[in-house]
Amino acid sequence: MTREPSTDCNSPFRCHSKTRPERSVSGQLLPVKASTAPQQSGMLFGVKSLRHIVLTILFVLLIALEITHGAYRIRVIQDGERAALIETVARGVREVAGELRRLLAGAREHATYLSRLLTVQEVLESSLGVEGPRRALEASLLPYVVSFRGIDHVRLLDPGGKERFRCEKTGNGVGSIPEPRLERDPDFGVLALLRNLLPGVVLASGFIHDSDRVEVPESDRKVLYIGAPIDRGTTRLGYLLLTIYASPILNRVRSFRPFPQVDTGLVDAEGAYLAQTDPSRERGQPTAGNLQWDIPGALERIRSGESSMSTASGIVLSENIGDVDLGWTLVSLVPTEAIRSNSQASSEEYAWVVGTMVTATATLAIAGFFLVRMSLREVALREAARYRQQELELTRRKQLSERLESLGLLTAGVAHEINNPLEGIENYLALLERESGSKEKQKRYVELLRYGFHRIRDIVRDLSSFARPGVETGTADVAAAVTHALKMVAYTKEFKQVKVELQGLESTIHVNGEGRRLEQVFLNLFLNAGRAMGGEGTISITAKPVPGTDGADEVEIAIEDTGPGIPPEVLPRIFDPFFTTANSTGLGLSISYGIVEAHGGSLRAENSPGGGARFLLRLPTARPVTTLARQERGEK
Repeated sequence: MTREPSTDCNSPFRCHSKTRPERSVSGQLLPVKASTAPQQSGMLFGVKSLRHIVLTILFVLLIALEITHGAYRIRVIQDGERAALIETVARGVREVAGELRRLLAGAREHATYLSRLLTVQEVLESSLGVEGPRRALEASLLPYVVSFRGIDHVRLLDPGGKERFRCEKTGNGVGSIPEPRLERDPDFGVLALLRNLLPGVVLASGFIHDSDRVEVPESDRKVLYIGAPIDRGTTRLGYLLLTIYASPILNRVRSFRPFPQVDTGLVDAEGAYLAQTDPSRERGQPTAGNLQWDIPGALERIRSGESSMSTASGIVLSENIGDVDLGWTLVSLVPTEAIRSNSQASSEEYAWVVGTMVTATATLAIAGFFLVRMSLREVALREAARYRQQELELTRRKQLSERLESLGLLTAGVAHEINNPLEGIENYLALLERESGSKEKQKRYVELLRYGFHRIRDIVRDLSSFARPGVETGTADVAAAVTHALKMVAYTKEFKQVKVELQGLESTIHVNGEGRRLEQVFLNLFLNAGRAMGGEGTISITAKPVPGTDGADEVEIAIEDTGPGIPPEVLPRIFDPFFTTANSTGLGLSISYGIVEAHGGSLRAENSPGGGARFLLRLPTARPVTTLARQERGEK
């Protein structure tokens, strides 16, 4: 709902002295003369200002250049440290990869050498139960196996996959398995691995979990099979299967951590971790990991030949082991945080760079500050006189504007208050012309005309005594004031389609004060509600006795309409003087507020829960009457 805001002043005509914008009667700002200072002063100021701007920009650029140079030097130091750290890890990766290559190459050489022994061929060519070739093989093979710690056992298989000879390490020595205890069932798994080998080719099987190695912990039961064919001419006599320990390879990869947070892993062609700094992520473990999961796309880039690549998580360094059968790659992930935390640049270097940068920056800033300040001081002295002259001129015009505005607002307020009864008088004169035949109606209209003229007289009287608000000595009937006010607004266009509901006003309600002043309050509230509803709706007027704050009895009159209500942003200022959101002066509610307070009561506005606005007016029913009204009449 759009409401005319009012005020919390005791008089409807005293609030015009509040602070207001510097405006004339027409609402436009008064023009200010141009500076009386000579035109040369403005030109000088412009030249000086340009010089200050140039000096400031120059010193800012010098300071920015020095800071940028210092930051660049620090960045160079950091990049050097970063490159050194990455090179340290890359060198370690290459060294570990070289060790793994040597281990695998040595295992292949062992298998190649043993497969070419004549005693090996003789055992495979001899019949079962013949001890001569077997004894000769034991004499040459057992010392060989003892000499190389990485070999676990050696097996000979015939072309059908049946075991013909096996020697293995037991405790601190090496022994061969008697022929009756050898496996007679073909080892089809090994046979499938070795059957298609070409002559002279040695095959590596990859890591295999050997559950028969009960003498070692579960984590060390991984082995590596190296197989070689045994041929004589075009005849395949069988196969030699060399089993070597996988723990040297696994432990070497697991132990490689040149810096904290660096993870190293040995991955197969699918990216699965065969060995890893964290053993729980190795293949076969419940929490096994994969390079593809950790760094998507890294495996493809490694296969394409990249040995160093930057990713979102850090730097990935890789080195191919070079074994065609296995397809292993050694990979190290250096997280960005590890590079940052392990950078240990010389503290003296950092201190020197930062110290020189801070010193040069501070020197330039101080020099620029004093130079610009000295230049500004000269201009400030010249401008001070011109500003003082302008200030005096603005003060004079501000005072003139305030006087004119106060006069205009006071005149508008009086016109607003007198306009309401004049509208009623005009309506009743029109009714007198139209209904001239009824004497009773003419008499009633004449009474209402007389009442309107009395209202105008009271407004003029209020204007003459606005500085000393008060009420006449005596009592007033609230019910009669409401009834008279309703009669006054009944013929206005805002009340043509308005329904009025009364409750609690059937009997006389006496309050201390003046009835005509209260009628003015109700008249303003009714007209305000009618305008808010657009001339259609319901106004409910309810009166009920309530206890006062000081123990005295009071009567509360609630005036509620069915309009759109009061906007929340307007509600706190609704009683401020001259504030309005409608095409009015904004004095109606302000005057009403002052009249109610002069009667010792209160007036507040709120929104009803069901919609619409509600004005609550409280008046004391048994309270001493103020004597200010006597002063208005000149009584002593």
